[in-house]
Amino acid sequence: MAALSCPRRRGLGLLVALSLAVATLAATPALASAVHRDLAVPSAVLGREMRASVYLPTGHSRGEQRFPVVFLLHGRGGNQNDWLDAGRLAPLLDRLIDERAVPPVVVVMPAGEDGWYVDNPDPGGRGLWATAFLDDLVPWVEARFAGLGRRGGRAIAGLSMGGFGALRFAFSRPDRFVAAASLSGALFLPDEYPEHDPDRLLGAFGTPFDRARMEANNPWHLIPALAAARERPAIWIAAGDDDGLAFEQNAARMHAALRRAGIKSELRIDQGGHDWEYWARAIEPALRFLGGQLDRPETVPALLTASASLEQDSGNLRIEAADTSP
Repeated sequence: MAALSCPRRRGLGLLVALSLAVATLAATPALASAVHRDLAVPSAVLGREMRASVYLPTGHSRGEQRFPVVFLLHGRGGNQNDWLDAGRLAPLLDRLIDERAVPPVVVVMPAGEDGWYVDNPDPGGRGLWATAFLDDLVPWVEARFAGLGRRGGRAIAGLSMGGFGALRFAFSRPDRFVAAASLSGALFLPDEYPEHDPDRLLGAFGTPFDRARMEANNPWHLIPALAAARERPAIWIAAGDDDGLAFEQNAARMHAALRRAGIKSELRIDQGGHDWEYWARAIEPALRFLGGQLDRPETVPALLTASASLEQDSGNLRIEAADTSP
């Protein structure tokens, strides 16, 4: 009996048990994709929680890979579930990933709180939302849901107000995003600012309207700095030909301005309005474009995912896989 407890024999037993655990996990069928709604994301910058919903691709829960992440922004009056409900995003992603048109990807849909995705320190404002997005939400999501955690594994897109936000983030932080897409983006030219329409801007740029704050955040004003950047994201711009707000005109102008600045841009003006009938269709080619720019998922070394918890109880060894559920 003494021989059974010798360190060498016990070490060999642990190695065998770990090998069996790895083999068991490898043989486990890939689990289906999943959606987690209304997650609470802690934010030290804001001093309160942010909200986000998340799509996880098939096989994510096995904990064997790290994934690229797409951040998908809603429009004015929307919330973190718009893309899932009105946009029917989850079945679309399932199909595109199954067809290998898009790599397995985590998609994060934050609640933008109708703040135009900018910092607003005013009393009653949304706080430093843009800073919180970059410094709190992005790293929290990538740590919790196994993101690649680098520029090549990160893209951003949005519709209307979210299209403004997506280009703003990509243009101002080209070191953080490899690609961006704007669908029906609210890309106001300087002589078109709706400063006398407070319901449209919701105080995001000051009350009364502060033109300097708008220009500091406006993608048009960020183009020169983007053109001079060492790394520049690939840009997809799309709008319906019957937009209603005439955003298709500025979509075409933005595309032309980017091309003149030497920035990779693609433009699609298709049949449709400023509505979910159009956006639910337009998101598919946008996702295909973004997927083509993103790094592919990377396998995590098996012994690191397997685990984790080895317990010996009455001579029986128990293996517990790491809990990767949110």
